[in-house]
Amino acid sequence: MKLSCLLSAVIIGSSSSFAPVPFTQTHTRSLHASSVEETEAPPAAPVFNQERSPAIPFLPYPQNLKGYPGDVGFDPWGFSENWEMDYLREAEIKHGRVCMMAWLGWVSVDGGLRVYPTPEGWTDLTSLTAWSTLQESPTGWLYSPLGLFTVFIGIIEALQFADVNTMLRGDQESARVPGDLDFD
Repeated sequence: MKLSCLLSAVIIGSSSSFAPVPFTQTHTRSLHASSVEETEAPPAAPVFNQERSPAIPFLPYPQNLKGYPGDVGFDPWGFSENWEMDYLREAEIKHGRVCMMAWLGWVSVDGGLRVYPTPEGWTDLTSLTAWSTLQESPTGWLYSPLGLFTVFIGIIEALQFADVNTMLRGDQESARVPGDLDFD
């Protein structure tokens, strides 16, 4: 009997959390030079009347995503409300390309693919041992294979900085398409 009463109380208590909250009127006071006025603030728009995201139904639909390919309303952190969409598209394409290169490198090393002539000590590399091996160099980290790769990527990023920064500011002076590196 006690257990059934306890379960009933828990179920009723948890279901009441889904009931709408009544709106309360708030008053604001504006001070002028000689008088005090009391005005009523407009009621806040109810959250349940906003358009909802199909991907995450408990969040509002991100308005800046409309019209872009693959739009299903997935923006749980609100990035599209804070940054320009061209900048976000550039970052997404760039991160996707880096992930594809990383996956290809990982699989090819573990699959036994080697570029000949292979330097001494690199013939038995796996993805687990490659990190420590490739950052060693007698002349310092900058001249190791990972250091040279970092410098190469840094040069590419420096050459793109002006165009990407223009997209971040939202200026429409450059007609650069996100992800276009002008290689062709």
